[in-house]
Amino acid sequence: QRRLALWLASEVFMSVPIREGLNLLPLEYVFSRKSPGTPGVTITSEFSAVCSILNGALRVNPFDIQASSTSIDTALAMPLDQKISRRERDIQFVSSSSSGLWTRRVLADLADVTMSTAKEKQKEKNRINSSDLDPSGFSISSAPLDTVAVAEAYNIARKRVIFIDFNGTIVMKEPTGKYLKRSMLGTSEAKPPSETIDALIKLCADERNIIYVVSGDTEHNIENAIGHIKGLGLASGNGGSLSHPTSESGKRKWIMTNLGVDWDAIKKVTLPILAKYTARANGSFVKLTSSSIGWSYYSCDPEWGSLLAESLVIELENKLQIFDVHLVTLKGVVEVVPRKLNKGLVVKEVLRRNELPDFVLCVGDDVSDEKMFTAVFSVIAQSYSAGRSIPHHAYTITVGKKVSNASYYVETAPDVADLLLKLSGMTYSTGRAMSWDSDDVGQSMFES
Repeated sequence: QRRLALWLASEVFMSVPIREGLNLLPLEYVFSRKSPGTPGVTITSEFSAVCSILNGALRVNPFDIQASSTSIDTALAMPLDQKISRRERDIQFVSSSSSGLWTRRVLADLADVTMSTAKEKQKEKNRINSSDLDPSGFSISSAPLDTVAVAEAYNIARKRVIFIDFNGTIVMKEPTGKYLKRSMLGTSEAKPPSETIDALIKLCADERNIIYVVSGDTEHNIENAIGHIKGLGLASGNGGSLSHPTSESGKRKWIMTNLGVDWDAIKKVTLPILAKYTARANGSFVKLTSSSIGWSYYSCDPEWGSLLAESLVIELENKLQIFDVHLVTLKGVVEVVPRKLNKGLVVKEVLRRNELPDFVLCVGDDVSDEKMFTAVFSVIAQSYSAGRSIPHHAYTITVGKKVSNASYYVETAPDVADLLLKLSGMTYSTGRAMSWDSDDVGQSMFES
């Protein structure tokens, strides 16, 4: 009772040890200041375990006296709306974690710990950091994209097919942990800027175009963002489900890809493991789609989330050996997906439905898009071998100059918007700065 009275009388809780394990007092302080009470501010040491748990706390280096004193001043002068925002980041997690539950979790973790050799750890680390594709098979995207040449090829083509990735290509993808640096919670959903949506609407209105946006996100999220565009095809779950272009408004029809995987059996093994890791990381959550099971740590402490992700990959790999699945590790998320599932399935399905077009454009930004690039050339090569007509122009484009199967690159996602606007014949109304330059865009891109 005395401790509770102290918490309620204090506007700031400061705990800055040089080194510390699990200390539940900061969590207790956050809980005591829950709504409808007035929120307080927690200051924690970056060398403490609780620093990785409380996303709303101010982090300080206890050896830096000047920074520590500045943090105290910041906490005392913090506006009420910021205090509420920081409390909301932690209160749900703290409220669901009693001291008894923490004890059981720690004991369970100790029981799960096994000794491994340094060689095995290095091997797993190398495997996690590697992509699904063999880097030796890549070619450097040494050629920057000539948008004028692309526009000229587009304009003379009688039939065109365009594949575009979603997150990181037409929607800005922020670094993991940027959520923690916000003074306020992001509340906007992940959508392309209005200029890009207008360009897509105009491109889809052209009868010569077939356009698909291929995403790893859920059907709900991608349909909510751009599902209203008539004539636009959508693919979710990295090709797990497909919605062909339609001229009708209303609810879309999704076709599931049958890859022969027993998801019910996989969930029985996977979900208890993911629940354990979700309990360890404030801000993490389980993400379920029709073709994947994911664990998102996008809104967690970046260092802590990455460490847990490495451990999770090792544990899931051992438990899922009997299933025809593999693990995909992207920025802020670990996913269990069917081994046969990839975005290249969408490209092959669309290109093989009819005779090949005169113009093919395929744009993506990360390793999951590499299969789209190779699928484009695979279909073209097969058509050429069979003596059928092939496209006069095929452009595969990656966002950022890196090792890739794409033939060309653009520097950033706004360059993709530039290209779409150029192809649609539109121009910016406000110059280079577009609506996605808002600080809140992109935070919820992993949320389902």
